[in-house]
Amino acid sequence: MPTFTKQAIKANFWMLLKQYPLREITVKMIVEHCGINRKSFYYHYQDVPALLGEIIKERIDEMLENFHDVSSIEDSLNLVLYDLIAEKTAIQHIYYSVSRDVFETAQMQVCDYVVRSYLRDLAAKYALSEQDEELLVRFYRGQCFGIIMDWMMQGMPEDVFAHLHRICSIRYGFAEEIAKKLSGTPT
Repeated sequence: MPTFTKQAIKANFWMLLKQYPLREITVKMIVEHCGINRKSFYYHYQDVPALLGEIIKERIDEMLENFHDVSSIEDSLNLVLYDLIAEKTAIQHIYYSVSRDVFETAQMQVCDYVVRSYLRDLAAKYALSEQDEELLVRFYRGQCFGIIMDWMMQGMPEDVFAHLHRICSIRYGFAEEIAKKLSGTPT
């Protein structure tokens, strides 16, 4: 029974998050929406930020499980952006809250996973040292994270896919050029 209650708390909280800014959602609202008492909520969660943290972690874990093959950073970022757009209101309520750091940390995790998965073969192809591979990962991770955060600051416009495609088209082959330079391979 506790698992059912916990799932109900999460589902009802997410529904409320689609309707209200995070700062307005209280434990009282959640338990009334679920039809449970406060003790049941506090049995599972310390507070609303703990609940949010668990939901975001689960969403990120689920998203990363779906990245079986990262053949391009663009395709992977498209999946991330589609997922965020599907929950746009709730995501914006998190982004514009005091719990924004939880969201940003989760997005950085996704960017790290995508970039590492994509660059792994490239680093092996050019026999990059661990330090150089990490340098390349940090560079691309920062760029991917920056694209997502810039898009969030702009209000999550849906033309992001054209923008992302244009950026990726312009930078096509750039990662390989950097890897060549890092390895000392003539270009």
